[in-house]
Amino acid sequence: MTRQYSNEVPSDWQKSISNYAGRTLPSVDRVAGVMVLLAPGEHGLDVLFTQRALDLNSHPGEVSFPGGNVEPEDIDLYATALRETQEEVGLTDQPVRLGRLDALYARSGILVEPHVAWLDQKPMLQACPDEVAEIFWVPLSELFSRPPEYQLFERNGRHWRVPFFYYGPWKIWGMTGMITVNLINVIWQQAWPSFHEEWGKNPMDDNA
Repeated sequence: MTRQYSNEVPSDWQKSISNYAGRTLPSVDRVAGVMVLLAPGEHGLDVLFTQRALDLNSHPGEVSFPGGNVEPEDIDLYATALRETQEEVGLTDQPVRLGRLDALYARSGILVEPHVAWLDQKPMLQACPDEVAEIFWVPLSELFSRPPEYQLFERNGRHWRVPFFYYGPWKIWGMTGMITVNLINVIWQQAWPSFHEEWGKNPMDDNA
């Protein structure tokens, strides 16, 4: 079937995202929110990614969604994701909140909750050099056009099946890849391998 792409969020996508009951997980000491931000591109909707600063202690140079740890002033984890996006990429526009995807544990043990939002035009952004090396947009049509490559990783005696997307010089993988798969599965009703059992367990829990 031929896919039709639009510069607006189709009503069926909005309905799929807003009606999706994102998975919740037991809370831990460190909780974070990340933003999956959509905006019009040349060939339909694009999704925002960042490359983390190269000198960060955690995941330096990796591709991620903007986001970070919850702060006391945040009323919920969407507020966390929005605040962090404003800080990391200089977002000043107010996006439309669409919904929430599945929570998951990062390999460091942080509980991460992804939120999806939309802007009706692509904003002017400015990377915070302390946190972000690059800002880039990827067409959703490119991500959908071919399934991700899955690789098996072993950590602390447990196996993790991890998706990899490739776009230009960028490698989108790990937790960011998992969130991307989750997004595509929700909006296009796909059944790509998504959250395997280990992604619902805290990797820092000895009993996981």
